[in-house]
Amino acid sequence: MVLPEVRLIPLQSVKPYVKRNKTDAADAEAVCEAVTRPNMRFVPIGADGYRFSGHSVCDNPPVRGDHLEEAVWDQVKVLLEDPSRVADEYRRRLVQVRDETREPDEIVRLECVFQAIVSTDFTAS
Repeated sequence: MVLPEVRLIPLQSVKPYVKRNKTDAADAEAVCEAVTRPNMRFVPIGADGYRFSGHSVCDNPPVRGDHLEEAVWDQVKVLLEDPSRVADEYRRRLVQVRDETREPDEIVRLECVFQAIVSTDFTAS
């Protein structure tokens, strides 16, 4: 079974072909008319221009998922290689929590996590 090719038409390209009031039948007729034009341009499925009325969502260039994942894992490796960074952050948070007179449960939880980090040997395989 051969599936038909799916192509998207920008809304601005179809509007001139709508002859009557806005009804489903009139819209369908306008789409059929617009598709047959030789100079009709189509929009890639999922493009920002289609989904967001021709405006880009972000000015940054797109990032490949595998590159992003690699960058995140590089940061995780740095933290795992030097657990004192994480311990320093928990130490800072403990001081902050004590100064803000928060719930005792939160202080106990942070102290337990801090002790676990300090007592863990991350160099052992």
